[in-house]
Amino acid sequence: MKPVHFVGASREDIRELPDSAQETAGFQLFKVQQGKEADDWKPMPAVESGVHEIRVRDESGAYRVFVCGQVRRSRVCAPCV
Repeated sequence: MKPVHFVGASREDIRELPDSAQETAGFQLFKVQQGKEADDWKPMPAVESGVHEIRVRDESGAYRVFVCGQVRRSRVCAPCV
């Protein structure tokens, strides 16, 4: 399994999400670590090649987590928007 390296305050940003959104985001990142695709994500070539947006929706709203591809056999998670 590939480790996730959080950039800047991205880990803290995820921890500030509502519990259900936080749980969903964590599970989706876990799937990506395993080399699988997240349930709801899309490429973001306008940001940069290899960047994907994981979309997380729950009753409190919609959230995004950016996964910035593979860097030295790991996955990089950029700050949430």
